[in-house]
Amino acid sequence: MTAQQWHARTVDQRLGRARAAAERDDFAKALTWLAMAETVEGELQPDWDRARESWLESAVAAARRRYAKGVSP
Repeated sequence: MTAQQWHARTVDQRLGRARAAAERDDFAKALTWLAMAETVEGELQPDWDRARESWLESAVAAARRRYAKGVSP
């Protein structure tokens, strides 16, 4: 495997894991995987910026719901 292939595979794996975590409503984990992909790749496509914003909003909303129920993070 060439360095370029390894790089592309690494980014794709992390983005796939981010997407899978978001599908399980684990937005904190999705954001973590997205950050790891961005660390490897640098700037991501604009679609990922939109996903990040959506996941961040969802993570904040979930935290607010837990806080309102008196559940610690």
